[in-house]
Amino acid sequence: LAQGAAVQVALWGTMAVAMLRSRLLSQPALRSDMCRTLSFVAAHPHGASSLMTGALTAPSAPSFHASSPPSVRPLVKISFPSPALRSDIVVVAPLAIQKRDKAQLRDPERPKRPASPWLQFLADFRTQERAKSLSHKEIMPTAAKEWKALSPDARRRFEEPYEMQKKRYDALFKEYTESGKKDAWKRDPAKPKKPLSGYFLFLQDFPPHPELKLTERTKLAGQEWKKMSVEAKKPYVQKAADAKTAYEKSMKAYKASGKEEAWKEKVGIAATEAKSKAKTGASKLKTKLAKEKAAKAKATAAKAVKAAKAKVAKAKADAKKAKAAAAKKAKQAKVKATKAAADAKRAAKKLAANTKAPAKKAQAGQAATKAKAAEATK
Repeated sequence: LAQGAAVQVALWGTMAVAMLRSRLLSQPALRSDMCRTLSFVAAHPHGASSLMTGALTAPSAPSFHASSPPSVRPLVKISFPSPALRSDIVVVAPLAIQKRDKAQLRDPERPKRPASPWLQFLADFRTQERAKSLSHKEIMPTAAKEWKALSPDARRRFEEPYEMQKKRYDALFKEYTESGKKDAWKRDPAKPKKPLSGYFLFLQDFPPHPELKLTERTKLAGQEWKKMSVEAKKPYVQKAADAKTAYEKSMKAYKASGKEEAWKEKVGIAATEAKSKAKTGASKLKTKLAKEKAAKAKATAAKAVKAAKAKVAKAKADAKKAKAAAAKKAKQAKVKATKAAADAKRAAKKLAANTKAPAKKAQAGQAATKAKAAEATK
């Protein structure tokens, strides 16, 4: 890549360009942030595929400070499948992609990288009187514009001290790395290393096959391992089991010796773990209290629902009782009305009978009188 080689990028390249077009190409001040996450392994033929794992490094490849302005960044041309995507993209190479905690721990003995000429110019620009009249947003683009316009002679004022500082830094960093302090900060050298499994022991004995790529060789070894019988695998499996037993014994002695706690205390991991543990405990307590509150609210809601249901049931029972009482009262009224009607009918009949008898008697008397008068006339 450093020599201008073209790399065919598929899926991850498309996503990278989308992010670059949306942020980097439109806002120069944000390029350093995105460039830290998009890096290439320039000195390896399979750099593009190894980028995703961040497993390879290229010490011989040129590196650039992430805070450098566009004018001092390397221009790497990349060929993409889609012609619609931009092919001229500024990328810092090579940096491994790593997920780090925001509060990254740093070895105090590790040499500090000197500020780039651009950063030194920016620091000098901020101290000038004219920079005080600019807003925070205007300082960076104004300084970058002036940096681009500087002549080579004017830039030497910042580049020459940087070159001297960089040489001293490289020497100190080489000494720091070769002393083992760099690796000791990442991992306790006294900690026993985890043993290989049976398959990886077999992979060490597998023929190199220089004509094959690493992935193809690994795939071929996996196929051979699957075909092997239990007896053929037994030496590797037994060796791995013995190594695991020895590893567990060594780990037990290592933890009992207190070396792990001492190393964690030295590199600051102990404080981070304690903070994380306290945070986790607080989070668990918060979750517990939230659950208790939710359970209490649920119980209260259930109680309210139950009370509402009981109230509705009571209202229904009262309505049913009132309906039954009204029906009973109506029935009694009906019976009473029927009886009253019958009594009235009997009274009317009796009255009619009592009224009819005297009239009949008078009629009979008149008839008798008439008969008597008729007989007397005769």
